[in-house]
Amino acid sequence: VSQSRYGFTYFGGSGADDIKDIVAMADGKWGICGFTSSADLFSNDFSGGGAEAFIAVIDSTFNTVWGRFVGGPSSESLSCITVTPEGNIITAGSSLSGILAGVSGSDVMIDGNSEVFVLCYNEEGALNWSSFVSGSDEESAADIHADRFGDF
Repeated sequence: VSQSRYGFTYFGGSGADDIKDIVAMADGKWGICGFTSSADLFSNDFSGGGAEAFIAVIDSTFNTVWGRFVGGPSSESLSCITVTPEGNIITAGSSLSGILAGVSGSDVMIDGNSEVFVLCYNEEGALNWSSFVSGSDEESAADIHADRFGDF
């Protein structure tokens, strides 16, 4: 079996960075998500509350097209990512804060150690919708998939 390398790059800032999931997009770009302590990873606001969740899109030459921090006063991480047939990017992760700027249902009471949140961005990086998924114990997101109808 022949194997060839498509490309190679470094992705990160001056702190600790962890990519948790990656998804191929129809236009040759890649969606990635994870967590970071690098305030210089993107130019938008970094809350500085421990680990900050991030989502980014990189192009086929590994340049960052857009990237967003998602965080509150404690630690957050995005653990899974998928793309709908329409090109929307859906990602899910967990929050220890319960307060995330721009996330619907934010300021929820943390019932366990963490709560799940789900975010949907369009191809240009604008937030379409968001929500917390809260239960009576610790919640976490392990995987997410979109079907051919755009449901996940």
